[in-house]
Amino acid sequence: MKVGFYSNLTIRHNGSTQLRCLQPAQYLRSKGYDVRVKRIHQSIPRKGEIVVLHRAFYNEYTEAFINAAKAQGSPVLYDTDDLLFEPAGSDYLVRIGKKNYKDYASALKAMQACDHVIVSTDFLAQRARKHLSKVSTILNGLSTDFIRNGNAIHKQRQSLNKDFITMAYLCGSSTHNGDFKIVEEALLKSLKDNPRLQLLLVGPLKFSKKFYRFGRQFLHRDFIPYAEYTKIFEQIDLNLVPLEQQEMFCQAKSELKFIEAGICGVPSLATPTDPHKKAIRDGLNSAFADDHEWEQKIKELCASPQQLRAMGEQARQTVLEFYTPEKRAEEWSQLFERLAQDTWTSASPLHPANGKMLLRYSLQGIKRELRKIKNG
Repeated sequence: MKVGFYSNLTIRHNGSTQLRCLQPAQYLRSKGYDVRVKRIHQSIPRKGEIVVLHRAFYNEYTEAFINAAKAQGSPVLYDTDDLLFEPAGSDYLVRIGKKNYKDYASALKAMQACDHVIVSTDFLAQRARKHLSKVSTILNGLSTDFIRNGNAIHKQRQSLNKDFITMAYLCGSSTHNGDFKIVEEALLKSLKDNPRLQLLLVGPLKFSKKFYRFGRQFLHRDFIPYAEYTKIFEQIDLNLVPLEQQEMFCQAKSELKFIEAGICGVPSLATPTDPHKKAIRDGLNSAFADDHEWEQKIKELCASPQQLRAMGEQARQTVLEFYTPEKRAEEWSQLFERLAQDTWTSASPLHPANGKMLLRYSLQGIKRELRKIKNG
C-alpha cells in the first residue's frame, strides 16, 4: 500500500514534521508500506496512494492537489497536531508571534475539503468533529532513535551522583514565554527556600534576571540540537510542563513533553490539561499543579529524591506501554487498512489545467530548494 505525507512545512527532523510525517512514515515502513514524505508545494500525488495533508491551508495549489488525488480515487486525509482551524487557536498563535497561522478559515476549508481528519489528541478530535464527521485520534509517539537514546540515558541515571535536585523547563522557541510566566515566581521562591534545588532553563525564554543571583543553582542554555536532546535528561530530576490552561490552544496540545522525559525515567510536574489528564496518574507516574500550586508541589516533590525516582520509573513504564513505535505503527496501519477497503471516487475528473498547474508549481518548488542547497 502506498502512502504520501505532504506537509505545508519544510520537512525537518524535529518539531511537527518529525512527529506527524517522518515518524509515522517510519512506523508504516516497518509494516511494509511504500511511504514518502514531501512538502506539498513540491509534489504531485501518486496514483493509488493514501494522501495525508499535514497542516495544509487552502489555496489554488492545495485545491488542485486535492482534486488530483481524488480524481485518481485516492482518499485524502487532513492531519494536524494543533488547533489551527478555529479562531481560538489562530488568535493564540498570532498573539505568541506565529502570524503565519492567522488564517484559521483557510485551514478549516482545507480540512473540510478532505475525506477524513487525523489529530494528535482527543480534545482536538472533539473540536474537529464540529466541522467534519470522520475524525481519528492517533497520539504522538517516540521514534526508534529516541527510545534507544532514552534507554541509554535511563541506564546512566541509575549511577549518577549529584549535588543538586535539578528541575528543568525545556522549550524549543520563544513562543512559550506565557507558559513560563505561570511558574516564574514559584521557581524563584523555591530556589531561595531550598539551596539543594537547581533550575535548568533551555530555550530562548524571557526570564527575570533575579535567577542569576542563585549562582550554581541556575543554568540557562539557549539551544540544544534535537539530535542531542535526550542527553539533557541525564541531569534532570523533575521536568516542568506549565501551560496556559485557560487557552483552548493549550488544552489541545499533546502530552509530548511528558513522554519525552518519561522514557528517560524523569517524572513531570504538569498543568492538568485534557491530554495530560489522560496520560498522567497524579502522584504515581508524574504530578499535576494548577496555577496557584506550583510552589507547594515543587516543595513536596523535591523533598524526596526517592519519590521522584519512583515516579520516573512509573512514567517510563507508561511510555513503554502506550507510546512506542510499535503501538503507533499498529494504529496508523489499522486506520489505513480500513480506508483501503472503501471505494473513493471524485465528483469530477481532474481538469487538465489543474494538472499542468501542479506540475509547474512542483517543479518551481524543487528548483527553489535546489537553489537554497547550492547557496548553503
